Amino acid sequence: MKELDTFTTEVRAGRRRAAYDALCTAWRERRSPELGDLVDAAGAAFCDDAPIEAATAKKAFIDAWLARARTRAPYEVGWLLAQLERPILAKQTSLVAACLDEIVGTRGDPSVALPACKLVALPGGTVNFGAWGKVLTRLWKLIEHAGDPRAIAPLQQLASTLDAGKDGVFTPSTAAALRERIPKVVAQLAAHSVQALGQDELAQVRACRALLAAPLAPAVDRDTPPSVVDTLFAEVLANPDDEAAIAVWADALQQQGDPRGELAALQLAGKDNEKARKVAQKLVTKHWRTWVGPIAPAIVASTLEFERGLLAGCATDVRRVGVAKVIFEHPNWRTVRRIELRGYGHLSAAMPFLEEARSISDTALEKLDTVTLPRLRVLGLRRRADPNTKGIMLLLQARAVPALRVLATPDECRWLFGSRLAAQLETLQVGHTYWPAEGPAWITEWLALRKELPALREFHFEGAASTVRVDLIAQTLQLVATPSTPPYMVASAQAIARHANLRWITNGSE
Repeated sequence: MKELDTFTTEVRAGRRRAAYDALCTAWRERRSPELGDLVDAAGAAFCDDAPIEAATAKKAFIDAWLARARTRAPYEVGWLLAQLERPILAKQTSLVAACLDEIVGTRGDPSVALPACKLVALPGGTVNFGAWGKVLTRLWKLIEHAGDPRAIAPLQQLASTLDAGKDGVFTPSTAAALRERIPKVVAQLAAHSVQALGQDELAQVRACRALLAAPLAPAVDRDTPPSVVDTLFAEVLANPDDEAAIAVWADALQQQGDPRGELAALQLAGKDNEKARKVAQKLVTKHWRTWVGPIAPAIVASTLEFERGLLAGCATDVRRVGVAKVIFEHPNWRTVRRIELRGYGHLSAAMPFLEEARSISDTALEKLDTVTLPRLRVLGLRRRADPNTKGIMLLLQARAVPALRVLATPDECRWLFGSRLAAQLETLQVGHTYWPAEGPAWITEWLALRKELPALREFHFEGAASTVRVDLIAQTLQLVATPSTPPYMVASAQAIARHANLRWITNGSE
């Protein structure tokens, strides 16, 4: 078997990644249990488990696992999967689901099949109103993508346990979900053709096992040189504004038949071509989860924006704070320019090109003590700002957001006064509760606003029944009123216009 000859040569040369790839190729052609066992043995022999085993605290363990998963060699996936037994038993299932998102795309690797089956059989929780259902969904995907018939036996054993009524470790909803899913997965695995090995091939397998049992040559390919496409993509990530680099990357992808290359080319051609725009949207709809990778579960699909083949904007909706701590540090956020955080989340160093952030909470700003967002120009706060909270205090210092010019706040803005941030704001958007009930009182507020925000060019008051827009460059005050706009608001807006010598515009007319 030529792949096993290649495996032997590469192991002796210390090229473990290449050796493992050759072995998986041999297994995918035959799917024999002997080759599957050999892949498992190679993964165990090549993998160094020290970094995660040394991390005993829960958070340290998850952090170490994620760091390893994001820089892993291919032969480490099965071992990484097996390590998740510990947080599952600790009922950290929402974090486990986030971890599984890092490796759920693994295909054609039998080393994940048996560890995944073992995790499926653990008492991780309930599929109703819990994260265990998400974990099981990801584990089933891994088992199906592996396509390893060796997984049939442990799954059938689990099914027999359930049929015999010995399912006390499972909640009723989990037991029901397992009974429904196991036969479908078993049937899918049984559909794979298994080619029996001849005596000479079995002898080769035994020789390979003996080679793995002996002391191995030092690994020389932990950092295997990246492919041409990977190199080009790294150049794109270094400067997502470089359209020439994106065009070269797109061309390389198209030569490999990768649909992302077509998307990048279509979007580089411009937005005026309606036909190209529709084709691009179809590509995004079909492939976006693959392109964004592990951060996909955090993204609201209907808000997704791709530009020049790169993720440029989206809203997120993460419902567990632990998952947010994991997912918003992922490097796949690097090209995002616009983001809205509808659930838990935070601004991070993984977003160096971020230009606009909406619905940001105080806690989401706390990373600003260690993170600088040099391009962030627009920031929208989710709640009324409390200047005594850590996040708002960091924002007021403005060191982490030197380019911030537009701020939207749902309430009054006096908390800005006297801060470094106040000196750089050009546009302020304030929610309706800021407008005083008494018209004359607003003059005092307006004078303070002009004094404390010297760079202010525009002020927007966004009310439930009306909007006031002051343009200090054009010297206009525009009131967009509705029949329900209270009279005091009209009167105070007119008073501001007179006091500041602004041209009065209401509903488009002067």
